[in-house]
Amino acid sequence: MEGGEIGFMGERGVSLTRGQALLDDVSITGPGDEGTGVYATGTGAVMMKEVDISKVRTGVEVISGKLIMHKGSVAFNGGYGVSLIGGDALLNGVSITGPSNKGTGVNVGGEGKMMMKDVNISGVQTGVWVKNGANAILMGGEIGFKGYYGVYLIGGNAALKNVRMTYMGSNKTAEFIKVKGGIVIAEDIIITSTTDNGQGISVNNGGRVWLTGTDLKGVHKGMTITEGSVRMEGGEINFKGDYGVYLNQGGVALIAVKMTYTGNNNKAEFIRIVGEDTTNAVEKTGKVQKNAVVVASHLTIDGNGYGQGMRVVDGGRVVLIKPNYTNIYNGMAITKGTVQGRRDHF
Repeated sequence: MEGGEIGFMGERGVSLTRGQALLDDVSITGPGDEGTGVYATGTGAVMMKEVDISKVRTGVEVISGKLIMHKGSVAFNGGYGVSLIGGDALLNGVSITGPSNKGTGVNVGGEGKMMMKDVNISGVQTGVWVKNGANAILMGGEIGFKGYYGVYLIGGNAALKNVRMTYMGSNKTAEFIKVKGGIVIAEDIIITSTTDNGQGISVNNGGRVWLTGTDLKGVHKGMTITEGSVRMEGGEINFKGDYGVYLNQGGVALIAVKMTYTGNNNKAEFIRIVGEDTTNAVEKTGKVQKNAVVVASHLTIDGNGYGQGMRVVDGGRVVLIKPNYTNIYNGMAITKGTVQGRRDHF
């Protein structure tokens, strides 16, 4: 179909179970906050060029099919902008807009494979949700959200490059990247909170994150790792709240990272490592002690006259290589922990 408009009052504007559908320069308009603009399942394949979808609950839903979207837009009201369960999808230059603080921009599940290039997502509760063994690649584009998560990963994989993420809400517990299992690789990402709220990175359930050249700006907290690992090379953590990095179980590697505190609390901590004080616990419970290890090389810390460089407690361990601490209120506090370092400058 080339040109024209599709207006619908029922469940779907376009529905495909097999074969192919080609939509070029088409406008699809739903009843308001219900219905799905384009639906495809089975072996169906949908190709859209400069298609605008609006006044729907979900813009595009694909189950085990194929989807290609080139430019165009999706304005949805509370469900998903684009949802892929199984199958493959390519979004190029698409604009996805939610109803201010509801719904998810892009949802990927069921081992689906999503490729996004220069996709802009705004006005959503969650930007991109990847789960159940699915894979997502984001190249360029922006994610603006007011709700809970910029990118939320549960047991899948995601790769991000040159993506800008902005939080404009008032929730201090909002998270730009949340990883519950699975792997995230991010390069040249700029994370910005315009309200000094939110957290840059959260990792648990064995999740792994590798950041290169990534900046966390204006966040309340930098990152929290309760069971997993983070490797950060280059970039900056600029925070105003309780801590820059909090590690409870797992490992963190910081290489040539700059950390800056912009608040005015002397109790704020750049790095907090909390292991598990299990004196005689193995004999008593049979549980293995938690490991919490941070390795930091050429780390730069600037407290602007406030904050504490590091707190290590209950078996936590830190290895510092040529760190540079300036303008902090306290250097470090160690309680039943270990710090190793060389050529420090405080």
